[in-house]
Amino acid sequence: MAKRQLTRVCIALLLLCSLAESQPQAPSVVNVAGLKERLTLIPVGSIIEVQLMSKQKIRGRLGALTDSGFELQHAGDGKIVTEIVAFDSVKSVKVVGKDLNFAAKVIIGTLIAGGVAAAIGGIIFATSEK
Repeated sequence: MAKRQLTRVCIALLLLCSLAESQPQAPSVVNVAGLKERLTLIPVGSIIEVQLMSKQKIRGRLGALTDSGFELQHAGDGKIVTEIVAFDSVKSVKVVGKDLNFAAKVIIGTLIAGGVAAAIGGIIFATSEK
């Protein structure tokens, strides 16, 4: 009997959820607020890649932030151009050139593995009975 009641409650909830009208959210407002917050965490002068709503990609240096957008300094037509990019026209932003190269990662990993092996060897040597 409890299974039937639980089944009926689940069916009612599924119908209620499927029939409920979804209210359109304002993704541009949420997106702009999130973008502003993310850009404040990136240091000024960092190299970023901006993908615009028009699917155009621009790579350049991040400049000052304003309420409506941010400055982006990039190469255009053989010269350095500084333009203000509106938050509304931005689809995504990512920081470029922040990661270590492969050789540096291999060296760091090797040093960590060697340190761990030396520590284990030291512990084994110190605890062994003579």
